[in-house]
Amino acid sequence: MARIGLSTAAFCLWDITAQEKLEICSTLGFEEIQIALSSEKMVVAFLDYLNHNQFDYAFKKVALHAPWCGVHYGDGAKSMRVFTALKAIHEKLQLDTVIIRVDNIVKADVLKDTGLPISIENSHREGAWEHFQQIANQTELPITLNINRAVRHTDYLDELLSVYGARINRILLSGFSTENGRMPLQATNQWVLLDRVKALNLSCITTRL
Repeated sequence: MARIGLSTAAFCLWDITAQEKLEICSTLGFEEIQIALSSEKMVVAFLDYLNHNQFDYAFKKVALHAPWCGVHYGDGAKSMRVFTALKAIHEKLQLDTVIIRVDNIVKADVLKDTGLPISIENSHREGAWEHFQQIANQTELPITLNINRAVRHTDYLDELLSVYGARINRILLSGFSTENGRMPLQATNQWVLLDRVKALNLSCITTRL
């Protein structure tokens, strides 16, 4: 049975630190979390926190969503700095997964030698399905399926499941509406999305409450 996890991105509009988000996740009783760090600055700040504090939460598994703002993996010094910081975090937390969005990947070959347990995530931008195939076909890395992004603008979910279903080991689950790109399924009443992925053999399902 897949574990149910909570992403700290659920609190992305709250002006609180990553540490405060972790406290909330712990208080709610989640055993698996996904730490979402949107920028290099957030990665550096979180690593600094780990260098000066004990990470004593009772989470059984910790995943991390690598930065998706202003970072192009495989292109330049910033990419290497982020990978170096992520490896330092991994050494401290023994991360279960490091999720990288495909629209931030410039050169897929740089992912192979990082020493990180990377999983690639699909996008919702124009040409997302074609770009996903391009990156996925250059690597054998596992896949994190963001079900929202696979249906929000262009619905390519069935194609992704057909071609890459065996490589999908986690899903990020949220719904959407015309006004809001990411919403809890209970708010958007899009439970039918679950029916389309129920056959997957998953290690974790991460939700936005």
